[in-house]
Amino acid sequence: MSEHDGLALDEAALKALDPYVPPLRGLGRIGLLGGSFNPPHLGHLLIATAVYAVEEIDHLWVIPTASHAFGKDLAPFADRVRMCHLAFRHLAGGAAVLDIEERLPKPSYTVNLLRALHALRPGIKPLWIAGSDVLADLPRWKEPEEVQRLARFVVVPRKGYEAARASASICRCCRRRMCGRCVVTARASRGSSTARCSPTSSAATSTPDDDVVVDVVVVAVQAGRRSRSRPTRPAPRA
Repeated sequence: MSEHDGLALDEAALKALDPYVPPLRGLGRIGLLGGSFNPPHLGHLLIATAVYAVEEIDHLWVIPTASHAFGKDLAPFADRVRMCHLAFRHLAGGAAVLDIEERLPKPSYTVNLLRALHALRPGIKPLWIAGSDVLADLPRWKEPEEVQRLARFVVVPRKGYEAARASASICRCCRRRMCGRCVVTARASRGSSTARCSPTSSAATSTPDDDVVVDVVVVAVQAGRRSRSRPTRPAPRA
């Protein structure tokens, strides 16, 4: 039996999960972009690109949630995973799409996901990537303090959710408070946050197209709907 800070995983469970988690790259600095991805849209890609630009990460793991923590209706999990593969396949720096949440004990909480990743990949240095819109809900997460202990938060400001900007310190790059091109790096364990400029993150914070769905995802969704709605032909008579 292997136990990591409260999540008990026997050896059989670890062995079953191992093929679905990529090996660590470099120093094990892994950006974790979790979400419902219902569907993945341009804002998700801009956030991923912005974090690659300002954070020293060795790889990005995109992790669709199996079910929404607050009861939101979602498309089938397999469809959302497939759409993520299509949306992130050309991301510079690389991205892996993990379906591990579907394989964890239910309900799958972020804290249990992080515990599982630490158990499966000792030495991982996870950065949990989130838009500033999720900060208001963070106290409602299961064991939010433990989540922030297990992963450093990287908070990308989104238009209409300015709390992260207001709480950030002076930007390291431009020496003024949250110039609008900044990605907030929350260091919850120290009770502070810092920020750096990104040439790409301004789009993530100000674009009106934050919910524009990536073209290849639209095509896949439409193709899936057509195939499900296509009437079946009767079998030919002998």
